[in-house]
Amino acid sequence: MNLAQLRGFVAVAGEGSFTEAAAALGLTQSGVSHAVASLERELGLTLFTRARDGVTLTTHGEDVLVHAREALRRVDRIAEDAAAAAGQYRGRLRVAGVPSSCPLLAPLIGAFGHRFPDVDVVLLEGSDSEVMHWLRDRVADLGVEVATAATSDGLTLAEDRMVAVLDRGHPLATQASLTLADLTDDPFLLSDGGCEPLLERMHHAAGLTLQPKLRIRDTTTLLALVREHVGVTVIPELSLTDQRGLAAIPIAPPAYRRLILTPADPHDVGPAARAFLDLAAHMTSLPGCGSPGTGTARPPRRPPAR
Repeated sequence: MNLAQLRGFVAVAGEGSFTEAAAALGLTQSGVSHAVASLERELGLTLFTRARDGVTLTTHGEDVLVHAREALRRVDRIAEDAAAAAGQYRGRLRVAGVPSSCPLLAPLIGAFGHRFPDVDVVLLEGSDSEVMHWLRDRVADLGVEVATAATSDGLTLAEDRMVAVLDRGHPLATQASLTLADLTDDPFLLSDGGCEPLLERMHHAAGLTLQPKLRIRDTTTLLALVREHVGVTVIPELSLTDQRGLAAIPIAPPAYRRLILTPADPHDVGPAARAFLDLAAHMTSLPGCGSPGTGTARPPRRPPAR
């Protein structure tokens, strides 16, 4: 095996197409096809099922992909560590987060790019479960997660207040705060963004059972349904990207979603990821950036220029 074979294989697995993989690697399609075919011959395994609309990994391919990604990550890490030892930072940094965390990540990525222009930062957006899997599989180097009992040691970026969202014509839309019991007369719409465990705990504490009428993945669709009087919902305030025709009312007693920035492996943090974490810690400590449990989450400020 060689690195060209592994890079070609990983690229095809990620893109789902030899053509797209070749474009991503800056190679010809025939070159990528040859690399993958030679890897399959050497291993004596079929790694992809080929079809007109693309390729999919075989069971053997899925197993090999885990090791191939780790091998390439280790090779890239050698170069990154060597550059860092010389006072330089280069390579690629993959940061994952849910869409509602982007207001927090955007200033961090911008400031990091100014300080470390030779590091290519890739932002991966997905649901909480996707972010968790990307971190587990080392697809991402860093990720923004919702803090739980199992993941509580990351760097806190914000405490995101939970709010009830109703259409503005709702009889409760003018209230200063609402309890979960106040919402039981309306169909409850649940976002699949990853707050279900938190909502279940909130309902349990209130002596209620979470019984959603609909589950919606996309927040824009969720808010549109509330706007059309289909039901009500409770979401983190950072997820409320379009408040037109809606009323957002804090939940009583107050509840917060804590967003934390965590490395894929706390015991094996690369130099670029460590620099990003250090910068995030500095920016979130600046005055005016908000503190846990004190209200609406606010994104970190840009640090002063050196």
